[in-house]
Amino acid sequence: MAQALEARFDFEFERCVGPSSTREGILTGLDEWIDRCRRDQAEVCLFYYFGHGGRAEFGDLEALAGERLGYVTCRRESAGEAQSSFEAVLGIELSAKLSSLADEGRSVVCVLDCCYAGQVIREGRGARTLRRTDAPAWARAVLSREYALAADSHPGMIRLVGGSAKAECYAKATPSGHIGHFTQALLDTFEEFDAQRERLTWGGLARRVRQRVFEKIGEGQWVCFAGPHERLLFSSQDSLRVHSVGMSADAEDHRSAWLRAGALQGVVEGQHWGVLSPLAEVGGRPALLAEGQVVNVELNRSRLRFAEGIDVSELKSNAAMLLFDVEGGEGGEGGEEEERRALEVAWLSGLRALCDGEGPWPRSELPFAWTWARGDGQRLPHEGARVSVDDRIWLRFDARTPRATHWFINVIYVDASGRPWQLNSRLPQGLEIERGDREALGWRVGAGEQGLRLPSALPGRAQLVLLATTSPLELGHLVHAPAHSSEDAFAMQGLRVRASGLRKGPSGREKKRGEPAPLMHWACEIVPFEVVARSR
Repeated sequence: MAQALEARFDFEFERCVGPSSTREGILTGLDEWIDRCRRDQAEVCLFYYFGHGGRAEFGDLEALAGERLGYVTCRRESAGEAQSSFEAVLGIELSAKLSSLADEGRSVVCVLDCCYAGQVIREGRGARTLRRTDAPAWARAVLSREYALAADSHPGMIRLVGGSAKAECYAKATPSGHIGHFTQALLDTFEEFDAQRERLTWGGLARRVRQRVFEKIGEGQWVCFAGPHERLLFSSQDSLRVHSVGMSADAEDHRSAWLRAGALQGVVEGQHWGVLSPLAEVGGRPALLAEGQVVNVELNRSRLRFAEGIDVSELKSNAAMLLFDVEGGEGGEGGEEEERRALEVAWLSGLRALCDGEGPWPRSELPFAWTWARGDGQRLPHEGARVSVDDRIWLRFDARTPRATHWFINVIYVDASGRPWQLNSRLPQGLEIERGDREALGWRVGAGEQGLRLPSALPGRAQLVLLATTSPLELGHLVHAPAHSSEDAFAMQGLRVRASGLRKGPSGREKKRGEPAPLMHWACEIVPFEVVARSR
């Protein structure tokens, strides 16, 4: 990774590897790197980590009962220390340090290839996904500090990580050592667009990397991206933001592609979608490379058909945007806004119909119990809630699924005008929860003030949509992301590994290359509530 970045992007590196990668060594190295970035007035600062990531629960800290903290591993200070002596660098520490760099005019990038695969191969044993232990002295000291972080992540920071919060992640052996499939896909994408690297967007790169990983090991490892999609690669400059979702070419039919959105995301037959270039100019929109029409819709995926002579695989893109039927020229933007509003209204109406049993995809029971509250801890009812436009809210989810099934929860706030806002924009693929888990949105250890503000200060009748699926769900063409300022940098994710291989569809057949996995189960609850002009 260092060689590729030095050769293509003229980066200078501070490395922390081998014997120096103790807890103290990593933290000291981070401080020195941050000082250098400031001293040199660096425009782009990149933090890259490859190794083992996990989650820890400190059972002797009553104030954090049930709270699971992400960490990255480090080398022990002494090889003779007992295995019970737990040392790591907590995600909250990385967040506090990286956030200090996210000043105006500087692009901060965090790339994590955290998985257990390398350690499992080296040690020949499995690693636990969750470490339960008493808090060592260093952890008590860390958690006693006041960080004044925000309850959600920095809207301007690039976060590209090798897998979702609790799913499998893989590495492979090479003659020079182990490398993560995510890291390899990232390097391959750098090489693919080497001659055009100054025009490559982070959103375009992230989807390309994700698809490469899918094609190697299947959809069990979902590369996650959060931050400004429109940001140009290793730059502080942006192109224009477009609303898009993932897409993959059909390996057996060069004129077809699979859209990673279906009935749950408001896709209907007959819609026209454009394949977006991963490249753009500063202040410009990515070019449309081809136009396809939706010919078949399933729950979380749809099939696109393109004109004769188009080979989708040659377009080198894995992103698509919905095309609205508006005339260009004067008034064109206003027409597109009207069409977008119509799409938003139709999506919520269609989702209600699916919840009522209209369609061939039966809804499951919610796999979690949930509560919500104002930032000060005052509970809100599930029915008849009243929330002020200046309130902060947080939600807690307690898994109640009897099976070891992963679920992804998207929390969408539909304001009084009908506009949908994704509250979990920190983890846009959804908050991941499994049996025995507890997850919170808008509540975080180290936050200066708990709770998230509603992104639209419109009094009136609003909706809270809790949409749970057994696979990550793409909503980028539909939802809007809150743009609140934040001092938080990154909420660390713990990743785990299990047996490799492509996931199978409901019939037990192997999924074809390039074909998104069909959704197995979904659940939804739509909660109406009132937004009032002032606190009561």
